[in-house]
Amino acid sequence: YIADYQKVRILAQKFPPSELPALTGLAPSVVQQYLDLLRVYEPGVALCQPPPAELDTLEEPPSSTCG
Repeated sequence: YIADYQKVRILAQKFPPSELPALTGLAPSVVQQYLDLLRVYEPGVALCQPPPAELDTLEEPPSSTCG
């Protein structure tokens, strides 16, 4: 349990949430539970947030907060 949490904790700082199940080998629901725990109990951990989709513009999309 702790090792899987640590995997998610480390990878969530560098990769968007959608990639975490494949990277960790965990079910998406388990990854989501770990992310929820991180947000509640470790709010200082900077989680990767992909930029919002910019479908209707030719401007360069904003950069993500991923490592």
